[in-house]
Amino acid sequence: MKNQGNYINYSELHFTSDAEREKYLKLSKDYWTDDIFISLKQKGLLRKSVTKIWNIDGQAKLGILFEYCDKNAFERCEMEISDLTRKHGFKFSMSVRTLRGIEIDEWTSETNRQTLYEEH
Repeated sequence: MKNQGNYINYSELHFTSDAEREKYLKLSKDYWTDDIFISLKQKGLLRKSVTKIWNIDGQAKLGILFEYCDKNAFERCEMEISDLTRKHGFKFSMSVRTLRGIEIDEWTSETNRQTLYEEH
């Protein structure tokens, strides 16, 4: 059992319209390629998840979660992800809010138990 939780980077993308959000989703498949993920996996990325935020009526939002095995993995991946998002982010009418954290408490259905990590 590890004593440290994974590092998390969560970004909320707020688009000016549903059309802009859908354009982002369609075009993102062109630049988030298997080669990019292979490179990021080698640097310590564990997962990327995109969510359509649905509980706020009248707002077109996505959530993007990146999960890393440790702080060093985050630092190794940060430049590649930043370069990629800078190349394409200007194409969309959106604002971005980014939050970073480290897991301190986790429950999964796979283990069916709660894990508390050392707080950093």
